[in-house]
Parts: sequence; structure tokens; C-alpha cells
Amino acid sequence: MKIKLGVLAILAVLLLGLMFSEKTDPAFEALWLIKRSEEKVYTKFKTGQDRIDYNYVMLNRRLKELESLVAGKNYNFILSASLRYSTTAGQLTEMVTDTHKLAMIFMEQRKVLQELLDKYPKDVNEEWKYIQDDINYLDIYLDKLVSGDK
Repeated sequence: MKIKLGVLAILAVLLLGLMFSEKTDPAFEALWLIKRSEEKVYTKFKTGQDRIDYNYVMLNRRLKELESLVAGKNYNFILSASLRYSTTAGQLTEMVTDTHKLAMIFMEQRKVLQELLDKYPKDVNEEWKYIQDDINYLDIYLDKLVSGDK
């Protein structure tokens, strides 16, 4: 009986974690780990256009994470969030066939990243350089998309 209750309690905690993890960012580590695990499982089960569509969702989510971290002054998490953003952008660059759509998204998100960089208090630390790296990666990916090199 105690084992069943223990298993039910663990399942309840995991279920609640999944429900609340959707809106979390890296600053909330426990929920963040649940969220990242969930994303990895979803990615494994998606193929073809579904995987591409999911990566578009993930690209937007990664940008929102960066925005949330800068707004909340959680600068310690900028590096990991920045790496996730540029990795997702790179994966999409390799996957897509509609390069015009992705190029347009990259150009819009580049503007947002530039705004984040402009707002970033550069006297606090040097984590702002990782946002600059994201902008630089987007420029590289945009060049690839425009030139047709994949």
C-alpha cells in the first residue's frame, strides 16, 4: 500500500511539474529540467514537417526565454539560453525547405535580439556577448538561406 501511495505521489508531482513547466524559464531549475525533458521527448517522436513545425515553436520559445531572462535580470542563465537559441536556429536552417519563411523569421528575431542587446546593462557582466553571438549566428544562417547553401 505504501509503495502504491509513493508511486502515486511521484506521478502527481511529475504531472504538476509538467503543467507548470510550460511557462517556466531556466531560473526555475526544477521545473526547467522537467520542461527540457518534455521537449526532448516530443522532438524524438516528431518526424518530417511535424518536426520542422515543432522547431519553429521551439525557436520562438527560446527567444522568449532570452527576453524573460534579460527582463528578470537573470544574467547567469544567458549563456545556456543563448546556446539553446542558436542551436535551434541552426537545426532549422538545415531542415527547412521554405527558406524564405525562415529567413523572414530570422530577420524579425534578429531585431528582437538587437533590442535585448541594446537594453542589456553591459557594466553588470559580459554575458551580453552571448546575445551578440546569437545575432552573429543568425547572420550566418541568413547568408546560408539566401545563398541556398545548406
